[in-house]
Amino acid sequence: MRTSGCPLSRRFRITVRRRPSAGTSIRTTRLRTAWRSWCRRRPLRSERRPEAWRKAHAASAFSMCESTRTRLGTAHVDRVKSPSIRCEGMATLTMTTIGEQLHWCYANLGMAEFAVHQGDKAYTSKHFALRNRLHSGLKRGTMAPRSLMRDQKIRMKLPQECIYCGSTLALAIDHVIPTNRGGADSGDNAVWSCRSCNSSKADRDLFAWWSACRDNFPPLFAVRVYLKQAIQYFTHNSLMGHARSDAPDSPFSLKDLPSQFPEPDKLIFSPFHARKKEDPKVRLSGINP
Repeated sequence: MRTSGCPLSRRFRITVRRRPSAGTSIRTTRLRTAWRSWCRRRPLRSERRPEAWRKAHAASAFSMCESTRTRLGTAHVDRVKSPSIRCEGMATLTMTTIGEQLHWCYANLGMAEFAVHQGDKAYTSKHFALRNRLHSGLKRGTMAPRSLMRDQKIRMKLPQECIYCGSTLALAIDHVIPTNRGGADSGDNAVWSCRSCNSSKADRDLFAWWSACRDNFPPLFAVRVYLKQAIQYFTHNSLMGHARSDAPDSPFSLKDLPSQFPEPDKLIFSPFHARKKEDPKVRLSGINP
């Protein structure tokens, strides 16, 4: 029998038996029990610190928050409380040009479509991560909205019904961007619309008409067609870097663009997808912007 030189044995004055031939130590049950009990009794580092130190640290942290609030204003502090307020604060602080506003709105659209097709009820960290990645890619130029030809494939899959309300009576072709405002008279700008929605919308902007007549959010497919054409228009005319406060006349009402989207459970991609979602036997196919 020989006494081991391990610090644990010296701390608890425990004798450890060694096998002379093999040279390996054999820890007894007493040693294991002592080690586990010592670990359970050992206080946390924050508990071992003096009470005066903890009070001073808390006071310094509080003063730092107060100085940050005073220096950066309430927008910076509010965006730390919840993701929705944080995103709205970030958009308010950074959206100074037309391009930044359109990129932020399109990133919100991508997040909303992903959440709706996944069947999520609320936005989580994965949705905000997807939106931030898309927004930063659009700002740097490493990402771009997909072609409008992809929307033509979606139109071929959708039934012949009004894209706004889902009615199948008295259908007509409606231009998402009215031709009287400078919209293109092409298939990329055309959707099915009933007589009621078509006459109510007339030559008004999509978001201006929807906010004046209805209390929910437009179908995401119509928003998708609108935003893609807006980005294409301002990019073609080299106006993406133009200031929002001095925006020139255009077919789009930039002041009515939403800075944030509602929760996914309050959104629909189209009336057809909303009906499909109510049927649990039908599985939706994901369509990315």
